[in-house]
Amino acid sequence: MAIDEFDPLFLTDLVGHIYEAAVDVEHWDEFLAILERIYPGSRVTLFGHENGRPAEAMTRYRNFSADDLQAYVDHYVGNSPYVAKGRNLPVGHPVHYESFVDERDLLVTEHYNDYVRPRRLGYWGTGAVVERTPTRATALSLADHKNDPDQRARQLRLVDLLVPHLVRAFQLHRAVAAQKLKGDATKSALDRWTHAAIVLDADARVVATNAAAEALLKRSDGLWLGRNGQLRSIDETKTVAIGLAARKCAAPTVNPDARCADLDRITLPPPFGRKPVAGDDLAAAVSEPRCGARL
Repeated sequence: MAIDEFDPLFLTDLVGHIYEAAVDVEHWDEFLAILERIYPGSRVTLFGHENGRPAEAMTRYRNFSADDLQAYVDHYVGNSPYVAKGRNLPVGHPVHYESFVDERDLLVTEHYNDYVRPRRLGYWGTGAVVERTPTRATALSLADHKNDPDQRARQLRLVDLLVPHLVRAFQLHRAVAAQKLKGDATKSALDRWTHAAIVLDADARVVATNAAAEALLKRSDGLWLGRNGQLRSIDETKTVAIGLAARKCAAPTVNPDARCADLDRITLPPPFGRKPVAGDDLAAAVSEPRCGARL
């Protein structure tokens, strides 16, 4: 049964895979697999190029043999008119490839005669550039063996619908990756402390923890994370005190590096009569400004 790629429910699912891939790049394979199901004979690729070379982290494809890919990586990327002229394509603008590489010009190139034709690679392409920086460009492409006007019109329409989401997904991926890198660096620094350390924002929501704090929270020794990510105590008055102290710490002060005395005076009672959580057991820091204290 043929797939109606413009069915609203189908499109919703397809777009969902795009945003899942923004967080986990392995979902790009699922996204391309769906495109291959829609157009079974098409060579579907999502290739990134960095400084004119294929990017290992973004080389996803369907209906494209490993041998053909290796030949492209080893040599033929360097003489591809699509890579050369694609540098001038605007981001997010779906095109048929003959609009920027004329078929008559293509047929006399080394790329076509030594690579495309002997390997029987279709060159009737439809796609769009979805990301570009001074050193990197990424494009989605569907390439066919014959110029089927009806199918290619549908491909162009589909790419036009998908490309705004693709552009946003790549922007989101870069933002998530940068935030993760920042978070990993923070955690690495905190893990050097032997006592439990928790970084809070102005609403007492946990921003980062070290390994000792994770173990403490896992044991539920009078502390846990609420549904909104806030640090909570078994004693609700202490939860309120933590929130008030965090907001005070985050407020602009004459000396933003000053210790937060209010946090220093909070002792958190554990359940079942265990030793209270205080002093050397736990340190808290409010993320902005950088104000630290022991609970």
